[in-house]
Amino acid sequence: MVGRAAPLNLPGAVASPASAAYRADVRAGPARAGEPATAWLTVASLVEHAALIQDPERSALLGRAADIARAQIGDAALTRLAASEWGEDERAASDAIVLLTDTMQAADMLHLAGATLDALLAANESAPPLQQGRILAKRARVAWKLGSLDEAEARYRTVERIGRRETNAELEARAAIGFVALAQLRGNYPEVRKHARRAVRLAEQTGIRSLIRNAHSGMLIGAAVARSLDEALVHGWAVYRASAGDPVQEAEVLQNLGQALLDAGRTQVARAVFSNVVSRAVPPRIMLPALGGLALSSADAEHRDSVRWAARQVRSFDERPVPRHALASALVECAIALARIGDGRESERFRSDGLRLARAHGFHEVVFRAEDLEASVSKERDAPPALRKRAADVVRELAWMEPDRLPEHVTLAAGSTAD
Repeated sequence: MVGRAAPLNLPGAVASPASAAYRADVRAGPARAGEPATAWLTVASLVEHAALIQDPERSALLGRAADIARAQIGDAALTRLAASEWGEDERAASDAIVLLTDTMQAADMLHLAGATLDALLAANESAPPLQQGRILAKRARVAWKLGSLDEAEARYRTVERIGRRETNAELEARAAIGFVALAQLRGNYPEVRKHARRAVRLAEQTGIRSLIRNAHSGMLIGAAVARSLDEALVHGWAVYRASAGDPVQEAEVLQNLGQALLDAGRTQVARAVFSNVVSRAVPPRIMLPALGGLALSSADAEHRDSVRWAARQVRSFDERPVPRHALASALVECAIALARIGDGRESERFRSDGLRLARAHGFHEVVFRAEDLEASVSKERDAPPALRKRAADVVRELAWMEPDRLPEHVTLAAGSTAD
């Protein structure tokens, strides 16, 4: 990281959309202010001003913005992220700026990320179609994260049109992956599977790891909702292979696979997968559902000590700034698991706390499960479905992942407390 970088007051600049975006993000979450967000605002301000002037000054400002972005990310991380995101071809000087907006998004600085990408599109109006399409796809993602689904769809349609015009599978894949996300947000799972099939076909043509991973993730989600365990396992394993070397991405897909196995009644393998995840250093958004899954699968497998261990770990998050939905859901899942092993008094404490948190934040599905806990406790699982060979091979690979024993305490990924 570089030292503190003050936002620029550039001569001749009009009222800054980047500054307004920064203020909107910080107003929603005051803890987001300060370094490194100040450096991100400097990058956004430079790009914004570059869009207002002509070369050679424009290129000089974009170069300065890229240098700061590169310093924020780090050279080694930038090389790794760029290779995963875009492969080895068609790189641009602005890649560091584009990748920095991913960091902004991860920190919930969504308005600032959007303003930076808007300014970059304006400053890069003569960029090759592939570069413009990549930036547009990133901007569409910011839009749906902000709840603007129609805006996001319009941007993805533009990316798709550019891809078709240029006969570019990468841009068409990025658009298809975007349509998967929008369909999932709208609860249209047949559309999820339709777009995901096309995304997988296109992404495999590109050989770009991030696209292959995201496309197969769409198929995993669609298959899991449809209770097609064979399909979910095969696509999930493809996502895992595409995530190799990134511990958080590996843990994220393992968590999804564990949930699919648990839902399908493959309790022992699900427990092995959840045990692997909670033994890693991962963010709370992954750790909490993995702990809830471990509690449930351990209860079904009559591993009472593991149920109580998972419940204790979930309790350790009570006072931490973690995702509220993940915590509420984990509390209720532990309540179900504790009730299944006959620990009614402790189960009621978890249920009450989870219900209170879910009601406070309007998590209706969690409220329903907490209010009807008895139905969840007594719910009988169907016999696990038979698996075809490829899926059975994946199950064997997953079963081998179970650690010899659980750690004394869970460990969070560095800097991920609120993630």
